[in-house]
Amino acid sequence: MNNSVLISMEALIAHADDFFAGCESESSGCGYDFFMALGRFMDSVDVTEGELEKVDALHDKLKTVFKEYEFLLFLINVRVRTAKKEVCPNVAYDQWAADLYQWFNGLSDERKAIWNNVLEMANVSASKPSPAWKKTAKVLVENDDLLVRELELVLNLVTNPKRTSCSYYAWDEGFEYVAKRTGYIFHSRNIDTIKGLVWLGGLIESERMASVISSVGVSCIKKISGYGARSKKITNATVLTLSEMNLGSALGYINRIYDACEYSQTSSFIKRKTKEIRENLSASGFDEDDIHEISVPTMELNSDFEVREWFDDIEGIIKIEDSKQVTLVWKSGLKTHKAVPAEIKSSYVDEIKSFKKLQKAIESSLSAWRARIESYFLKDREWSFQQWKERFIDNPLLGAIARDLIWVCSQENQQISCMWKGEGLVGSDGVKVAVKNELARVKLWHPVQATISESEAWQTFIFDSEVLQPFKQAFREVYVITDAERQTKEYSNRFAAHIIFQPKFAALAKQRGWSFDMIGDGGEYRMHNNAVKSTSPVRATFSVQEVAKEHQTASGYYEYLATDQVFFSVDGNRICIEDVPEIVFSELMRDVDLFVGVCSVATDPEWKENGIEGYLGTWSSTAFGELTSTADTRKTALRYILPKLNISKKCELTERFLIVNGDQRQYKIHLGSGNILMSPNDQYLCIVPTHFSASMRKVNKLFLPFQEDYMLSIILSKAFLLANDSKIKDDTILSQFQS
Repeated sequence: MNNSVLISMEALIAHADDFFAGCESESSGCGYDFFMALGRFMDSVDVTEGELEKVDALHDKLKTVFKEYEFLLFLINVRVRTAKKEVCPNVAYDQWAADLYQWFNGLSDERKAIWNNVLEMANVSASKPSPAWKKTAKVLVENDDLLVRELELVLNLVTNPKRTSCSYYAWDEGFEYVAKRTGYIFHSRNIDTIKGLVWLGGLIESERMASVISSVGVSCIKKISGYGARSKKITNATVLTLSEMNLGSALGYINRIYDACEYSQTSSFIKRKTKEIRENLSASGFDEDDIHEISVPTMELNSDFEVREWFDDIEGIIKIEDSKQVTLVWKSGLKTHKAVPAEIKSSYVDEIKSFKKLQKAIESSLSAWRARIESYFLKDREWSFQQWKERFIDNPLLGAIARDLIWVCSQENQQISCMWKGEGLVGSDGVKVAVKNELARVKLWHPVQATISESEAWQTFIFDSEVLQPFKQAFREVYVITDAERQTKEYSNRFAAHIIFQPKFAALAKQRGWSFDMIGDGGEYRMHNNAVKSTSPVRATFSVQEVAKEHQTASGYYEYLATDQVFFSVDGNRICIEDVPEIVFSELMRDVDLFVGVCSVATDPEWKENGIEGYLGTWSSTAFGELTSTADTRKTALRYILPKLNISKKCELTERFLIVNGDQRQYKIHLGSGNILMSPNDQYLCIVPTHFSASMRKVNKLFLPFQEDYMLSIILSKAFLLANDSKIKDDTILSQFQS
């Protein structure tokens, strides 16, 4: 390049404004044509070392005039530099190359020589690495720990977010440019190079490298508005590589890519590979639960249980607040928005859609894993300490669940109940618990196997620390065999003779893993049925039968059922109740108690007036009768909650009721049904949910140690309402005061 060329280019740039002004009435591609020509020119000239400074100055001037083409101009500058210095062989010119060059230029001459060899080897066109390629490549990484760390860095450059408000352009063969609003695509030659680097990473069988490769796969399958996936070819390479890594967790890293994939062909390829891995794991002795646990993807979550992604100058943040709540906010400077900011709404349509989809996927995964981990009570599942930590504590998705649960650590003939807080385990007194040897075993803590004092200590810890457990554990109901059940031996009448709503029961039974077919009036419907749940090897049966056949749903099913016996069997033969393992018995009876407590007609405050003739006595005995274990647990929780309420001086707990002293009357709220009796003569008071919606908002602001007990919230809402009964303005309630 000579001075005359530089001068003519400078003259061209000086008149650039006039150039674009003259193109306003023509195609918007004028600027595109100009820079395509400029690209050809820059590529055709040779730049001496002394002229590079002039090219840099020209580049800076170009940026001030043509800001929306800043990215393209930077690539031109990089192209000139790399062409002259002859570094990074086989690397074409795109944003990844620009990042790579910037990093490469800071290496020592020795490391540059090594990376020249690496990049030359990585430039592959085959669909998978050959044995000969692997053998040669293995030599490069075997004894070079620094190269391993450098390879992680270079692969991470693929996932670097490059988001600005200007259009992005990707350099492709023949100097063609494709405008992009977000992310960036790759030069076709660099796709092969990145693919080769992924293969190279696969030879380093470490969790860290597997995580990096998985991130590359996720990044490259993401959709770019107006274009599609960044590179399906690179994503396929990551899936193939992970499937060949000798890591039990490889399935989880592949599943992470699958969850991000929206392309059927790539999804089918991933499914084939995961099926192969599952078959190999099963053959190696992993059971289905093991496979599920080791295959949990991180869902892009960091150690703070967050996913952060930039959209121009606005950062989207997905955060697991607790095991049941996943939030999405948008941060611009110091301001936080719940809604998508207008300035990015139209520019990032596909990306925002994918980001919101990720939030929903995290919510769905948390829900599924809460249920799966809770089911481990019935399996009495345990792990080595190292397995448990890797699978449940270190994984950011499962960690959001596992860190709020109580575990039992068995070591040196001792069993210690503990919870993970901060960087380690603590007991119910908050004191750190040390794991002393590698032989320690871990399993879920269950109160049926704990002393009363231990359970109370954990309840106090959970409440004082405001730990919202994923499911009831510290406050979990406990069911032990009664004397009456020892007498009957093979069945229990504990939950017999209740009237329940069949549709509600059918839905809840399904949710809790029980099999039950709705009972209807002949035809295609079965006349009799039982609800059953199978564990290994015990099968529980809850007998129910239809009542008041004249009451049917629109679909022809009976509206009401009467409950009967609960019995247990193994291989089709009934067994003695005392032969059922204590946790299994407690958990299955807990389900039945839940069915009766939630589905009983006694929970309907209007059923007393509109119910079935002949069964009103059943309603009264249930609505105000003895407490079940669920109601007892509710009572225990209220002992912790009431002292913190501003109405505490007006409240008192008795055997079956929460007594509320209002300004006008005294009220007795039954702890089982939530029904109310009021002074002076235990008159029934009917209050339906619409009457206490304002009180419910107060309850929603309280810390409750568990969320799945809706009746607890109802009882507290009624207590808030009745404690200030002089302020009640609802005519349907006031009329009952006057009757």
